[in-house]
Amino acid sequence: MSVVVVVARFGSLSEPCNIRRENLEDSLLLYTFYRDVDDEMLWIREKRPTAAMTDLGVNLHTVQSLQKKHQVTEI
Repeated sequence: MSVVVVVARFGSLSEPCNIRRENLEDSLLLYTFYRDVDDEMLWIREKRPTAAMTDLGVNLHTVQSLQKKHQVTEI
């Protein structure tokens, strides 16, 4: 193979490599989005029982305890 042929073949790899890079970057964005959604869904599953609680407390101590749980949920 001559140098010209090698250089031409190497140059022809530029576009497929750029396409591959774009595809990989798109995949990274997608999987990052999926991970973020999973994290948010986990947070919702953890906080949902506290947020859905209907117990209002029967005395000052239990009410204050429930308020603290609710404040943690808001964060």
